[in-house]
Amino acid sequence: MSLTIALTYDLKADYEITESMPVDELAEFDSEEVIAGLEQSMIELGHKPIRVGNLFQLVRALAAGEHKAWDLVWNAAEGYHGTAREAQVPGLLEAWQIPCIFSNAATLASIHDKALTKMILAHRGVATAPFLTIRWQDEVPTLGVEEWRRRFPRLEDDLQIFTTRIPAVFVKPTMEGSSKGIYTSNKAHSAEDLNAAIRTLRQRFPTQNLIIEPFLQGREFSVSILGSGGEARVLGAVEFQFKPGSTTDFLALELKDDDNAWLDIIKDTKDSSIDPLVETVKTLALEAWRAIGCYDAGRVDVRCQGIGDEARPFVLEINALAGMCQGVSALPLTATNAGMDYNTLVGEIIHSAMQRIPTRR
Repeated sequence: MSLTIALTYDLKADYEITESMPVDELAEFDSEEVIAGLEQSMIELGHKPIRVGNLFQLVRALAAGEHKAWDLVWNAAEGYHGTAREAQVPGLLEAWQIPCIFSNAATLASIHDKALTKMILAHRGVATAPFLTIRWQDEVPTLGVEEWRRRFPRLEDDLQIFTTRIPAVFVKPTMEGSSKGIYTSNKAHSAEDLNAAIRTLRQRFPTQNLIIEPFLQGREFSVSILGSGGEARVLGAVEFQFKPGSTTDFLALELKDDDNAWLDIIKDTKDSSIDPLVETVKTLALEAWRAIGCYDAGRVDVRCQGIGDEARPFVLEINALAGMCQGVSALPLTATNAGMDYNTLVGEIIHSAMQRIPTRR
């Protein structure tokens, strides 16, 4: 069945880059290469793609009545302003009753807030690390760890920070993706480190809450998932492995283009005895995907506390608008490793959407 598919996205080239702009300001947005690749893939699958663009370009297209020719929308728009910016395009499409590929506005608004995501997962019994939210309005201590513990008892009761069991904590903004706000300084081994990390993040994100959680000392994975609800399935997993000499042991923004850090692709296998932890991680990721109610395709990031038989996986976050850059983004990389080419991946995502939403014709 040939479909007319509108493409909504935020293109880096559509936004003016200034000297004062932080280096990670447009990190979540797509390049022309990604959109052109999606467009070509849809053509080869027999569909008719129509470029629309970002939220403002979508508003103009709707006002002009262009949407009457669309069967559905492939939404990759991250949004630029607001705490629920990923939900803005799906919300507008829902108001106009236009079918949309990927998760709906309510889901995207929820998972864009990492603290809210963790609360939902914990309520549903899905393992996620304990955490503390520092609101952007909160004054924070500038002295030692004892003052931190007096002001925020959960740091000692739940997180047990700066102890032999949890020697470090991690602080990050609640509403960013693509490693925005994830710097090497976010990992804190002392109260002084934590204070400095918070100052850095508050200067960069002055109106965002911050999350403090234990730094999990173990393996880290990104699990790719296809489908919705009971039909969702794990496509595979990517493990973030850092070579000797790497300046950090987590995927900080500074390491995105660093040759000292690279991804090790873990191959799917029916023999879980080869690496049983990977199978446990995949199961946890699928539970999280279903608990939040995500649609069609995306990723669940998981990190473990402990190594070997003692490793226990926890969900870090969920990405329901996963990158689609061929040969680079984790979702298409995982598809390739699973024997699925890019066109087939795009086709599977469209098929998933068509199973849950009617066309307009």
